[in-house]
Amino acid sequence: MSMVSGGMVAYDAVFPRIDLLARIPKSSLAQIQWKSAPQYPADGDALLVVQNAVDPSASLVLLRHGLQTYSGRPADFTQIDLASR
Repeated sequence: MSMVSGGMVAYDAVFPRIDLLARIPKSSLAQIQWKSAPQYPADGDALLVVQNAVDPSASLVLLRHGLQTYSGRPADFTQIDLASR
């Protein structure tokens, strides 16, 4: 899976399994209960990578802060609001 930002590769990794990819609106990020929070807040929307849809803790959130990409692990991806604006 690759994430591109500003025409440049911002994240590139091989996952053995991805069940879902979804955009998380920036307005929803503050409500996420984190298992392992990212170091910095997102500049915009984030990307949810669900590695196993039957395990609520098997996901990763990727976000951009400045020119860097950071990640965090939500406690339960099913509780993330993907529709907020």
